[in-house]
Amino acid sequence: MPDTRLHVAVAVSRTRLRSPAARNLTAGGMSGVPTVVTHWQPRFLNPLEPTEMIDDAAACLATCLPRDHAIIAFDSLVNGQVLSADRLRVALAGLPDSHEWMMRLVDAGCGSGLETLARLNLLRHNIRVRSQVHIPGIGWVDLLFGDRLVLELDSRAHHTDPTAYERDRARDLALIERGYLVVRVTYRSIMREWPTIERAILAIVHRREHRWQSIHRRAGLAVAPE
Repeated sequence: MPDTRLHVAVAVSRTRLRSPAARNLTAGGMSGVPTVVTHWQPRFLNPLEPTEMIDDAAACLATCLPRDHAIIAFDSLVNGQVLSADRLRVALAGLPDSHEWMMRLVDAGCGSGLETLARLNLLRHNIRVRSQVHIPGIGWVDLLFGDRLVLELDSRAHHTDPTAYERDRARDLALIERGYLVVRVTYRSIMREWPTIERAILAIVHRREHRWQSIHRRAGLAVAPE
């Protein structure tokens, strides 16, 4: 989610700060500069430092970015243990207009921004989706819908590794043998062709093929993931 603008956090009491490029331009006057985003902060957790604490920066994200973009960042922060879920919740609740509700959308299990984006897109349809689920005998899968619909997401770099390509296709076959449905999509399709992917997943869900059926149970395939 590219953003080439410069984001600057400024205490509300410092509106007369001058631009380093033009002494006649105050920090308040820079709000009209398209390449600069000024975040007026009522307080800082660590006011003596030249950079914000990650807690403050995360709170800025909640009000500056589109919701899904902010959740992508929050998933990454919590998944990478850069910021705990508790600290993130406190930062969001401390905003003048509390954004603590965003915590309902944060999933520390998401291993990539692609996973978060796909998960958020499908949550709008009230579909149960779990991130990074361990399936016995197979390993970790990116997203699991219902009981048996697996969505695997290939990154941009993934296509240049022939070993990974072959390994993943073998894993897909092993999943199918165990009764799972596998949909594998690329970075490009997630970012540019999402409606096509969404239609396919919704069609499977509407047919209830994402659930174990009696035929699977009779075959002993309806095994719950760990």
